Amino acid sequence: MISTVEIEQRRTSDQLKTFVKDVRKRIESCPGELRRAQNGEGRYREFINEVWPLSQFAHLLYPPGTLFLPVLGNQGYDVEVFDEEGEPLDKIEIAKPHDGQANAENNRLLNERRVGHIRVCDFGGQLDALKPWIASTAENKSLKDYSDCTLVLVALTDPPFDEELPILEQRCIEFVQRLKQMAYRAKRAFLAVPSLDKCFEIQG
Repeated sequence: MISTVEIEQRRTSDQLKTFVKDVRKRIESCPGELRRAQNGEGRYREFINEVWPLSQFAHLLYPPGTLFLPVLGNQGYDVEVFDEEGEPLDKIEIAKPHDGQANAENNRLLNERRVGHIRVCDFGGQLDALKPWIASTAENKSLKDYSDCTLVLVALTDPPFDEELPILEQRCIEFVQRLKQMAYRAKRAFLAVPSLDKCFEIQG
């Protein structure tokens, strides 16, 4: 199992990527551990929903050398951010909108048959299935006070083919206009799309 001590350490964005890669390798080498991770047992839920996404967008929003400290609990934010000198710089609230019921069913199939659902989408339409969940999460987050935080909604889409990248990016840009119609009480607000290696500002 992954421990709180492992997670709650200051790391640069590069170190975060290495940490996530090492944990994934450890999980994938042990069927029992893989099953626990898929079911979100122990601290795997925070690792999958917060630490892993953080490792995918941190380098896009902060300069090299910035340190990130995931903080587990219900304190109103998920990550403390420090500059190279160790001085407090920011806090991050991370949300990874998804269809929880569909994910649970997919995990059940993976556990039972080792094969999950096959997802199909239009050419460049990887974001489409997530849009209702992202919009709903954005609306809920807009009602809360994150005035001392950077708010990041993470859209974890299926990997696109190279030929799909321009279409997916254009659909993200169009969707961002909808998200900008909401008023977020945050220092900054972004939609992170790791499959594009991009963050789109959604603060109107």
